[in-house]
Amino acid sequence: MSIKGFLSNLVGKKIVMAVTGMFLLFFVLVHLLGNSSIYLGPDGINNYTQKLQSMPLFVWLFRFFMITVFIIHVYFGFLLYLENKNAKPDKYAIKKSLRATFASKNMIWTGLVVFGFLLYHLLHFTFRVISIERLNLDFMQRPDVYSMVIQGMTEVPSIVLYFFGLLALMFHIFHGFQSLFQTLGVLSEKMHPGLINFSKLFAFFVFLSYSLIPAVIIAGILR
Repeated sequence: MSIKGFLSNLVGKKIVMAVTGMFLLFFVLVHLLGNSSIYLGPDGINNYTQKLQSMPLFVWLFRFFMITVFIIHVYFGFLLYLENKNAKPDKYAIKKSLRATFASKNMIWTGLVVFGFLLYHLLHFTFRVISIERLNLDFMQRPDVYSMVIQGMTEVPSIVLYFFGLLALMFHIFHGFQSLFQTLGVLSEKMHPGLINFSKLFAFFVFLSYSLIPAVIIAGILR
């Protein structure tokens, strides 16, 4: 089968979604690990930022790769959504409906919310287009990301958008994570119930871990 034939095939599209989704999940975890350096105080996250800025080629290549993966994931996600929407109902429609969950039925919408949240997050903290806080230098002449995040996470609109963005990400990961393994066929049918439970735990772990950062800032633990 040619690449064109593979990409026009339903199974091929699902495999592309699974592989790109796997890379995006990897990014979510790496980004979480980097963000968690804020618990070490200014020295932690400011030093982490300085290390990244000392490797501009690696950072931009990584960004280019992830942006490409993200665009491919969104594109094929829309294709699958349109195909499912236009598909004729069959004799398995009732069975499929019974097995469907809120997360699976709303993947396109949670995906759009995550996309909007990502744009806001980039404009807020990365490019600082809609940010009222300034990125100054700390006493060691490093970018003071710590102070910028602390100030940014005390603004009510940012906190609300952050919460709903993470909530959408949680539901998206819940269904996407289990679909990834089912599409690639690496687990047997008997393991699917365990996979579903693990997907719930993993999605909630991501939500809780990311939410904990603004929570400790609001509580005054980080200041």
